[in-house]
Amino acid sequence: MFLQLQKQRHQFEEDKKASLAKQESQHQEHLQEILLFQRRKLADQFDLALREKLVDERHGYMEQISTHLARLRGLELALEGKIDSPPSLSTLTVLTYCTIS
Repeated sequence: MFLQLQKQRHQFEEDKKASLAKQESQHQEHLQEILLFQRRKLADQFDLALREKLVDERHGYMEQISTHLARLRGLELALEGKIDSPPSLSTLTVLTYCTIS
């Protein structure tokens, strides 16, 4: 009778160990799934933030380029106007001074 109880106890302990090992394995898998989900979510958030920053930077550069292009066009128009118009008195004075010197 004592041996039978010991065997039952041993079998119960083995079953408990197997059950706990299975639960531990399932828990580990669950934790890995959660970590993978969190990594993907964080990567998606990072990608979105990076894309938003790139769009903002590109917008800022486009504004700067537009501003510089407008200034260049203004300078071109001013130079074309100077070339097409007769020289002013100050320009003639400077040219005369340069040729005399």
